[in-house]
Amino acid sequence: MGGIRIVSTGPEPLQNDQCRAILVLRLGAALNSVRAAQRWTIRNQDEGPAGEFDRFQAYLVAAAHLAEACKLFWANQGCILELAEKGDVEADNVAKLISIADPRAGVQANLLKWIRNKEAFHWDCEVFERWASAQKARVVWFRSSGDTAGELVMSASHQALVDFTVGLGADKHESVQDKIKEQLVHVLDAMKHVIHVFESAVAGFLQQHGAIPEVEGGNS
Repeated sequence: MGGIRIVSTGPEPLQNDQCRAILVLRLGAALNSVRAAQRWTIRNQDEGPAGEFDRFQAYLVAAAHLAEACKLFWANQGCILELAEKGDVEADNVAKLISIADPRAGVQANLLKWIRNKEAFHWDCEVFERWASAQKARVVWFRSSGDTAGELVMSASHQALVDFTVGLGADKHESVQDKIKEQLVHVLDAMKHVIHVFESAVAGFLQQHGAIPEVEGGNS
């Protein structure tokens, strides 16, 4: 079995090119978060109430991290693209990321922003007040398909978030699950463009500073 591949430099980039080095560290943190959210979203196949909740929650986390990555890109677009060009970025991915990240753009940008600000990180009162006002029948507060606390889902809270998320879509005739699946496809597709551009920028920075690829343990 091969060793773990690494790419390393001395401390000089952090000392002599600190401003761009800090940006590259932030891009790396974004890449770690986006890739993790991508894996969780794709791999979550459990059944029952907890499985359904986990899939939806993975989607919220993915959308929220994607929104944060877009915000980071938009605020530092010039420097990121300058580095990315040195890392052989593809123009098509750049164009698509600019379109996705533009805070003045259409549904996708608004969808990401609302999910990040009101659902994933802040649990905004407005989301739950809107849902509570619409309820006219029995309210199911929690559901469970197993014997452990870990399989318990606070169902009313979950449904409030689902209804709010579905309401962000334009087509009112789709089913709830179809809307969520459609939004998830958009998020996963957008992640590919973020990953490509950010990785290209990191690669461009490391190439400039003579980074050395090797297998951990000292083999070049």
